[in-house]
Amino acid sequence: MRLPFVVAVLTALCLASVGPAAAQTCGDYILDAGEQCDDGNTRNLDGCDSTCHFEQTHRANLLQIQRDPDAIVCPSNQLGFAFTNATARTQVQNAINASVTAGTTSVLLHMIGLDDLSGTADPSLSVGVVTATPIVPGASAYNGNSDLDWWYAADAGMTDAQHQPVAQLSATLTGGVLTAGPGNAVLKFPLGGLPTPLAFSSLVFTLPVGASSTPSSSTGGVSPGHEAVEHVDPTLQSFATTGAGTTSTMCGNMSAASLAATPIPPALTGASCAQGYTIANTALDLLVGGCNLGPIQLVRAVQPDKQDPNVPPAGAGPPYTLTADVSKHVIACQDSGTNPVSLNDCLADAAFSSFFKLTTDRVILGDDAVFADGFESGDLSAWSGTLTDSGDLSVSPTAALNGTSQGLQGVVNDTNTLLVEDGTPLDENHYRARFFFDPSAFDPGEASSSFRTRIFLGLEENPTRRVFAIVLKRQLGQNSVEGRARNDDGTQTDTGFFDVTAAPHRVDLEWIRSSGPDANDGRFRLSLDGGVVANLSGIDNSISSIDFARLGALSLKTGANGTLIWDEFVSKRRAPIP
Repeated sequence: MRLPFVVAVLTALCLASVGPAAAQTCGDYILDAGEQCDDGNTRNLDGCDSTCHFEQTHRANLLQIQRDPDAIVCPSNQLGFAFTNATARTQVQNAINASVTAGTTSVLLHMIGLDDLSGTADPSLSVGVVTATPIVPGASAYNGNSDLDWWYAADAGMTDAQHQPVAQLSATLTGGVLTAGPGNAVLKFPLGGLPTPLAFSSLVFTLPVGASSTPSSSTGGVSPGHEAVEHVDPTLQSFATTGAGTTSTMCGNMSAASLAATPIPPALTGASCAQGYTIANTALDLLVGGCNLGPIQLVRAVQPDKQDPNVPPAGAGPPYTLTADVSKHVIACQDSGTNPVSLNDCLADAAFSSFFKLTTDRVILGDDAVFADGFESGDLSAWSGTLTDSGDLSVSPTAALNGTSQGLQGVVNDTNTLLVEDGTPLDENHYRARFFFDPSAFDPGEASSSFRTRIFLGLEENPTRRVFAIVLKRQLGQNSVEGRARNDDGTQTDTGFFDVTAAPHRVDLEWIRSSGPDANDGRFRLSLDGGVVANLSGIDNSISSIDFARLGALSLKTGANGTLIWDEFVSKRRAPIP
């Protein structure tokens, strides 16, 4: 995020006035005494937090639904009571197993304020509960059952503006056991086939901590492992696993409302149950109606046994009784006084207790999205700044690319710069971007020997300088595209030009900062129309990070004319952009 000019100047003056000691500052890209890491920024959820402490995150790599309750940790288990039959429970468990292995079910626990990385004792911390998606491809094949130090991108809505999990549980570490909760969170489970969001209340985790290990290092700027740009203390160790022998537990109450939004398992439709469920039924319908196949009770009919303490009760409150119509759809609810109450209010409060055992291992959680705009709003309000040259740059239906209804159109009739600027990036060390563009109606000024125009830039502030560029060239009627990465000495490392047709094209780039002066481990990758055309490594580019980006006609020369079109801009940190 770009600072106002006055603030930036005052900050620089203040830092200069305090003398040499100010150099030891979190976020200066130097691992100083007392820091566990320093990635050159003060952002959370990028492996190194805003105070230069190592970010400890775990993911459930095994989740087992339990049949019976546990008198001590999970005394209620209505879900397990419903699935007492081994056949039905195995169907649900197999779906969970496959989803955990594939990474589509990913329950992540992010430690906030953790002072003891060994996991022995900490009287007060918070645990953020997040669903996330594995970042692939990696240096090896992904396996959600064995994913130590793998990269994960938090799902949309899971984090706040400070890049911290929205759902947080109060926690303690005592005698090597992490206890978190109770609290509310949304998790994804494949109870109905595909993973769907399920809201939990009174959620509690009990996790015996395993042995510590040194976090692994990334190879080639891909998962698994921490990137060199994070400057993790090489002597640092943290607990790598929890729940050996499935001694970890997760207890929580599944919202009836979220179960009503979850499809019924396809295997229990049709003739699989005497109830005759169809794909129009839900997981809630199944729990309330049960499932019988001849004399065999596959799923026992149950009623909600819990309520969400954060939701107002419906009528006189629980216990609630749900009833269904002839099609086995839940259509009505009675409160504890057998009085009819609003079904929506009832489902919001009612819940079914559940009990799972799990194991976890250490992973790396990122708040990966930076910015996106497909111009479908019809205006440029999503961008931090614009230069439109009195309307020459505008959103137009005629500029729509990639199946959209609107795009960005630049009418070039002089040498005035046309641009949109995104100020969202904050000292980014790993930056990806994708956009579509069409050069077919644009001439950079060939008749005046003007052949090149920059169409996308990544820049640093204080001082403002180009860090990388995408350049469009047209010579003898042939269009081509080049990527350029700035070196620390001011020279550039270029990809060379690659020919493109006079038609719409997709551009993807990935830029990675070098980990230090003369480390020469920076990288730049350029892809056109989904294929990698250049993958540069060994770049000496440690002094700059990405603070803002510009898309447009950015270096127009004499004779430039015509129309340039852009659309579907997306930027991220680590994850490849679909």
